[in-house]
Amino acid sequence: MGKGKRVIYLCSVFIVSFISFTLSFGENPIEVDLNNKTEMGFTQSKNTVRYTLPMIIEYGLKHNPKLLMAKKEIAKNGYEVERARAENMPKLDITGGIMRHRYGTPLTPFVIEPPVGPNTDFPVFRREVWNVGLAFRFPLFMGGRLMTALNIAEINREIAGEKYDMTRQELIFNLSSLYYKIGHLEKLYDAHDASVKQIELLWRNVEHHLTTGNASKLDLLKTEVELAHVKEGRLMIRNSISSAYELLKTMMGLEDNDIGIAIEEAMGTSNFTPPNLEENIRTAFLQRPDYRMVKKKITVAEERLKMAKSLRLPSVFAVGEYGGLSGFDTRPRENSSYGIRVAMPLLDGGSIKAEVGREAVELEKIKEEERELRLNIIKEVRDAQLRIENAIMRIDVTEKAIGAAKENLRIEELKYHVGTGTTQDVLDARTVLLRAEADFFQSLFDLEVARAYLRKVRGDDVVPGG
Repeated sequence: MGKGKRVIYLCSVFIVSFISFTLSFGENPIEVDLNNKTEMGFTQSKNTVRYTLPMIIEYGLKHNPKLLMAKKEIAKNGYEVERARAENMPKLDITGGIMRHRYGTPLTPFVIEPPVGPNTDFPVFRREVWNVGLAFRFPLFMGGRLMTALNIAEINREIAGEKYDMTRQELIFNLSSLYYKIGHLEKLYDAHDASVKQIELLWRNVEHHLTTGNASKLDLLKTEVELAHVKEGRLMIRNSISSAYELLKTMMGLEDNDIGIAIEEAMGTSNFTPPNLEENIRTAFLQRPDYRMVKKKITVAEERLKMAKSLRLPSVFAVGEYGGLSGFDTRPRENSSYGIRVAMPLLDGGSIKAEVGREAVELEKIKEEERELRLNIIKEVRDAQLRIENAIMRIDVTEKAIGAAKENLRIEELKYHVGTGTTQDVLDARTVLLRAEADFFQSLFDLEVARAYLRKVRGDDVVPGG
């Protein structure tokens, strides 16, 4: 044997020995019971509650912080409506104060009518003067600005309601998607778990054949490597399930960390038929809260433009005052006044013109926003329908692939038992079956999410399965 061949032979022996040592010599491999949730770090407490999708959504709609904030926004805008309505009402204020003047100040207007005599009411002067009275103010004409402001406040309250509906639909979609994702991961976990058990059985058979001389050490090492790979995949899926459950609790607004949750069966084969595309588009324009919201934003912009133009009109108020002045050593001197006050801008340096121009541009911008949203809605509805059709076709293909992969595995296992097949052939067949099952579960998940997405883009405010 040449020197180069001896080096290659020694390296090969070292590598095989190292792998065998790393995999615990194939005798007593260290096992982690992945079905034991305590060992996996995915503990379920004694208070674990099982949820269906309607139960999850019902809880989330009551406790999700983002949705509750959107609801508070409606109440806040309700107060804005009340404030705008109050601007149309008369105002009556009580006024008062005390002042010290440098020179004596008359407590009544300085009016003396002849003839002057002992009964003439001369004004009384005091440096310290206090006053108390009532002031009345009522808008008679404001160019329509007050009613326009009220209309804007009411529309803004409706917009807050549309934002709430949009947040609600997004929450329903996100909870549904996460629910189906957990179901998808649990199906993958079951598939990996079954694959682990099958490969462990194969490993025991190879070990038995190794003792009888019908299998090589290399076959045992290949089986152990594949077993470790599938176990690692199972572990990663379990960790993903744990993270998904934590995210689900957060989205539901579940604050009690001592309560464990689990879901009921989330996915299954579906005979769902995609609805008509044109009908979905028409429904989306009628139901989508974001589209209704942008339409109302256009109305608000039109009202604001009207309000800006009305700044050129006069403002007319009915005003009145009743009160009196007094020193510290005199009785109060009463006085009253009432009348009409008019104010109209004559020279404003172009500020009103600039205000009108700004609101006109804002209106055009929102109209373009509406057009962009309209195009996006059409795209989203078409995309949702394509996702559904694609998922249905993939389900049909992957179901057939699973059947073919199972038959292929059965044949390879028979060949192995009769001595005409190899360990590698069985491992390859097992890998093909696992991949086919993963593709099938992925297509099921994609179909359920696509259906939830279609409900969202249509604007359907319904709980799936409820």
